[in-house]
Amino acid sequence: MSGPLKGRRGPSGPWGRLKNVSQDPLESMGLPSKGDNRLLDYKTQESYYSKIVERYMGFCADSGGGSELERQFASLSIAAGTVAEGGASSKPTTPAATATAAPANAEKTLSALLLAMRKLREGIVASSRIDDFSTRAYMFSIRAAILMKHMESYHPALLHLLHTMHGAQPLAASEAHEFTGYLLLDLACRQQDLAQAYAVRNRWRYSDRRVDAVLRALAHDNYYLFWSVRADVDGYQGALMGFAEEEMRVLALKCLGRAYLGVEREFLVKVARVEWEVLRRSYGVGWEMKEDGKVVIRKPKAP
Repeated sequence: MSGPLKGRRGPSGPWGRLKNVSQDPLESMGLPSKGDNRLLDYKTQESYYSKIVERYMGFCADSGGGSELERQFASLSIAAGTVAEGGASSKPTTPAATATAAPANAEKTLSALLLAMRKLREGIVASSRIDDFSTRAYMFSIRAAILMKHMESYHPALLHLLHTMHGAQPLAASEAHEFTGYLLLDLACRQQDLAQAYAVRNRWRYSDRRVDAVLRALAHDNYYLFWSVRADVDGYQGALMGFAEEEMRVLALKCLGRAYLGVEREFLVKVARVEWEVLRRSYGVGWEMKEDGKVVIRKPKAP
């Protein structure tokens, strides 16, 4: 009987050439609400948060910043389908936004970030953690989700930060002021609930020149004031104001239609904040453009 074969080689077929698939560290964690309890550990939360911040900062750097970064963030508002597991679909906020589409890899990265931030927030809540780290993680998550205009992420997180975490461990005065302003802008611009926005403003004794001007502009249908403030706010406040841009644009067009027989093209673009071609295509404006650049809104009635 022959002895065992020495130096036997492993299988040479395709089974022997399989390689381990590297998994995205953000996707390796599951949702605590779905039974994955790893993010209930404080050390794991902090390590996972560092990975989220690193991925987010890398994405911002790769996009080049400026208008291109805004376009990438807007991709989640113009993409079809869900942005994250269990999330609702995001619809276009303005016809102008639908004219651009971010690359698929950018949309995938942002969707992964949104889901990762949700996992982290669930872990923080499930572990009943309220300390400097948890508030910092929540503030980062809210700011990022606001830029992406993902209400399902920033709104519940904003309420938890102000109503629960701030009550247990007060935020710094500047932080409380910043995030209360976001809540007021969300109430006024996205939810279109000015009464509640003023009620919250009075309850928190909140005062801010820009936010107060936005509330006045919406209350009085003052599109000129709204656009003036829109040009003077930071990216977070501007993203929240973006929810009301469509309404203010339609209001401005109605005012022009009632008050003018004709206007210069440059003036129309300044008031509407979109180009003439977009007005014709997306708003069905039936006005006539002359060769000299003047837009005829309506012709005077014959005597």
